[in-house]
Amino acid sequence: MAKKSFGLVMLVAVLAFGMAVTGCSNDDTNVSPIDGRWVAAGASAIVMVFENGNFRTYYDGVLLGSGTFTTSGNNVTVTQDGETETATFSVSGNTLTITFTVDGETFTQVYHRQ
Repeated sequence: MAKKSFGLVMLVAVLAFGMAVTGCSNDDTNVSPIDGRWVAAGASAIVMVFENGNFRTYYDGVLLGSGTFTTSGNNVTVTQDGETETATFSVSGNTLTITFTVDGETFTQVYHRQ
């Protein structure tokens, strides 16, 4: 059960990042504010990479998962391994905050641009 919850938490985190990327202008001269690598605050082993509407999540350098995302407003919807999750996000400078709910419990994760 702990493995499933960790995977779900990571999936939701990835969704939130995706939302931030698609919420930006599609103008090729502008780079999305979340494009690049993000490291979890307090857990440097967790890294998320967002590029061209796709995401990858790493744990201690090992690929944990990948998928696609879409955004609408401050919501991000991530699809990974046939499962879809939605979370909310905000970006302030080099800090990304993602909030999601798992089994009725709300979690907030903070990431810093690397």
